[in-house]
Amino acid sequence: MRSLIKQIYISVVFLFFFIIIYRCTTTYASNYYYVDKNASGKNNGMSWEDAWESFSDIDWGSIQPGNIIYVSGGKDSTIYYEQLTIRNSGTAAKPITIIAGKYSPSPTGHSGRVIIDGGAQARAQSIYIQNVNYITVKGFECRGGTKGVYIEDYVNVVILDSLTIYEWYDLAGVFTNGAAPYTVNDVTIRNCSIISFDYIDGQTDGIYSQYSANTVIYNNYIRIKNQQPTAHVDCIQAHRSNGFIIYNNIIISDSVNSPEGGGMPIILGSEGNNPVIIYNNFMYMGGIWYPSGNYSTTCNLRWYDNPPMPPTLVAHNTIVSNGPRVYGMTFEYPGTCINNIVVQFGSGANYTWLVPMNNSTGSAIQVDNIRHNLIWKERTGGNDFGGSWTRNGITRSNFGWSTWVNILGGTGVNANPSFVKKFGYEQNQGFLDGRLKAGSPAINQGENIQALIKTIIDETNIAGGLIWSIRGHRRDGGWYYHNEGGTPINSFHYPGFAAGFVYQESRFIELMKKEAARLNNSKIAEKKPSCAPILFRQNDGFTWRGATGAAFYVIERSENPSGPWTVLATGLHDSVIQDVAKYEHTPEASEPTILYYDETKIKGKKYYYRIKGVNIAGESDYSPVLEITW
Repeated sequence: MRSLIKQIYISVVFLFFFIIIYRCTTTYASNYYYVDKNASGKNNGMSWEDAWESFSDIDWGSIQPGNIIYVSGGKDSTIYYEQLTIRNSGTAAKPITIIAGKYSPSPTGHSGRVIIDGGAQARAQSIYIQNVNYITVKGFECRGGTKGVYIEDYVNVVILDSLTIYEWYDLAGVFTNGAAPYTVNDVTIRNCSIISFDYIDGQTDGIYSQYSANTVIYNNYIRIKNQQPTAHVDCIQAHRSNGFIIYNNIIISDSVNSPEGGGMPIILGSEGNNPVIIYNNFMYMGGIWYPSGNYSTTCNLRWYDNPPMPPTLVAHNTIVSNGPRVYGMTFEYPGTCINNIVVQFGSGANYTWLVPMNNSTGSAIQVDNIRHNLIWKERTGGNDFGGSWTRNGITRSNFGWSTWVNILGGTGVNANPSFVKKFGYEQNQGFLDGRLKAGSPAINQGENIQALIKTIIDETNIAGGLIWSIRGHRRDGGWYYHNEGGTPINSFHYPGFAAGFVYQESRFIELMKKEAARLNNSKIAEKKPSCAPILFRQNDGFTWRGATGAAFYVIERSENPSGPWTVLATGLHDSVIQDVAKYEHTPEASEPTILYYDETKIKGKKYYYRIKGVNIAGESDYSPVLEITW
């Protein structure tokens, strides 16, 4: 079985690295505070009328874990000409949240844009997070500071959500900077727009990570436009950091006109044992147009000679360059590269030896780690691969596609991917993307796990396959989880949930059901959720023991145990990918995860609650009614 497990590990297990640490962003129901520069009340932060009138007025001594600070944007917009400095820590169960007024329980008159203005570098940054933990910041615009957001020294667990960061002057839109390796830990940057000046002297990276660990970057739009001749510009840059999950981003470097070169969409200097996952991003680099500028690359696995090298997977990305002096993909240390589109547009003297796939490790990379990619360059002739590559005792250096396929036994497609956008001819590079035309040679040509499962079923010499791993509902609410020593490798939960979308949990479970039915010559019989869920109060919120097969849940409330009932929320999930160290019946068992908060409850009032599970086949019975006086 060891050889079988090894085969499946090569083909499958890296798929399960596509895990994110999902954190519930539901707001907490008590202890709201308010900031409004146009308020004229008591300036105590207790309501919109009596809001603190500036960030400096915030009484951080009164802010406790779980508190939420809402910041007014007025009816249209409000500009705060000061730095927002966060001075208290939350906890894992109750982070401190600083959030735009449009998300408040009473947003009328406060739902406009909240703009934190740095005063053309009068302030070092718009938002400053230093030596605090468990912080969520959401919904602000940051402009005009030296940096947009600065996270430094000793910081653990920060979420930056839905920020619009633009026109910073130096360093980065978001800069995470540990005091030592790796004292900034677990920063998530999601749903943000980060766009540089068109022309400014300085280091205008989009995101710069240094001495940081476990950084998650997803669903962002990052565009670096800076054309200043001495500027240093990269979209996502890391130095001496440990572990990244980067997915579903649009990352655009317009071009560089500087001897500095650079302009890389991703230059990721990672190290250590935490995995690096770069998944499903669109990366574009528009060329180094300074005649003797330093060479660049669109996606660079950077290595700073500080072992160990991280396990690294680059999968399902679209990696495009359009201009001179730019490699496609560069490996300064080995990684696994599967199902990517790597394309170079343009031709001429400064294109010829800058290959789509470049190995600069100094040693041969295993061909089997580079699988089923579409690799293409617009120019004719020249090499497709730089550096040395090896398979089955055969090694070749600096060669074209024929050697890759016919001598080394490499896989993939060598053809124009046929994009919808016409690279090099679009008036605004900010609108570029990786959409493919119908009939593109890239469609359905990647490595397919379905083929592997079919082989396992049909091949009589294979006893079976190892799928890692599935867990059930937890007795006290939520799920049981299997986590590998604090890494982002977690278990599957039936029937699949949004928290597992990065590693295609729902699709994979459906595939397993389909193939199991095929193996047994039967049809898939969908069943409604069985057994009613059990609803529990958990601190200021709710958790529940789920119903088997429920895809989501509906929670209802009444002021009478027999109704009428009002739906509070639907589409609720109970899978929130995490590591639970201890379970019942151990005295140190982890607290059950809070899955929902009733944001409209009134303190001191009695309510009745019930919940049901739902899937495509129907609904479960309702849970027993839960009576709560808040």
